[in-house]
Amino acid sequence: MNTEAYQTMLFSPEDGDLPSGNATLPVSGGASPPLVEDAASLRERIRAIQDAGYIVWLDIRTWSGQQVLRPEDLGLRGSDLPELYSLGRKLLVPRETIRRFHTLADRAREVLRQYGFPFRRDYFVPVTVLDRVCHRLDEVIVQFNREVDRFLERYAAVWEEMEGRYREAARLAYSLSRSEEPEEQFVERFLARIRMAYPAADVLRGKFSMSYVYGWPSVHELSGALPPEVAAELARRAREQLKRDVEVFLDQAAQELRARVAETCERVANMILENQVVREQTLESLRRMVDDFRALNFLDDQEVADRLALLETYLNRTARDLNTRPEALSSLRRALDAVTRAARESDVSQVTGWLKRRIILDDNPGSEGG
Repeated sequence: MNTEAYQTMLFSPEDGDLPSGNATLPVSGGASPPLVEDAASLRERIRAIQDAGYIVWLDIRTWSGQQVLRPEDLGLRGSDLPELYSLGRKLLVPRETIRRFHTLADRAREVLRQYGFPFRRDYFVPVTVLDRVCHRLDEVIVQFNREVDRFLERYAAVWEEMEGRYREAARLAYSLSRSEEPEEQFVERFLARIRMAYPAADVLRGKFSMSYVYGWPSVHELSGALPPEVAAELARRAREQLKRDVEVFLDQAAQELRARVAETCERVANMILENQVVREQTLESLRRMVDDFRALNFLDDQEVADRLALLETYLNRTARDLNTRPEALSSLRRALDAVTRAARESDVSQVTGWLKRRIILDDNPGSEGG
């Protein structure tokens, strides 16, 4: 990631103190910073929004361990291949070696999916869980770097492991090539071409990296060199795109958080309905769900929060107590159903509408949302 694009933050130290509360809802993600009519007035208007969280940019680079297969690798000439024929790619290292890096990359992305909400190409993470997210990402990065070190330590031996496979492939290519040169000479030239495809160890180290940054996208002033009508049109388009992006983000975030709650409650309610035993780990999953909702509820979804507060009165009991009292299990199921109805059926616009009115930029630079 090119971090230079994000060095001018939305709230710089000279902006003064921000309102108390959670963190300001971001208005831009990993795409190029939006053009606005006046960066200074934008900052002033965004000040009205309580802080809710940060955009987290995750940057992961891994070596593919592959290279495009050329006709020469098979002892053929390019002219020998039909126009629409593709040779594909050749593996330079065992597939499972690279798969380990992909697994760690997926683990890092899962952290953001679990505690964040998609915004453009990145994730919005509420401040209430930002420390947790950073801690978990740091752990994955440590594992990733250790895996890179292990790979580089044995990199010299990789060719020895792959040579047998390529020697066999070379003999097969020779049988198909109708080459007139001796087979061993063909095979050695084949192997030499493959060997040259392997990058040097010091070059290879730079092909692996995992990092993240969080903060605010920069807000750029429009260039004074632009004709006024061009600047006005760019600003209008930026405001319209920003409005669409933020509205979609807020609705999707509210719906996603509610869906997580509803799915958990429905699962446990069905267990009770089917007369399955409610185990302590089931109750613990419900407690975690309540805690996670409160930590991620930057939209202040009071409808679902109130139902969860009622549900929580049953979660203080033990599984044994609940299972020996049918009326208690029935009450727990009704409480779960009430949460599910609130999450599935109530209008999400009641949750997001107030924040949309405060954050959306209209066509009048002097107006305030609210």
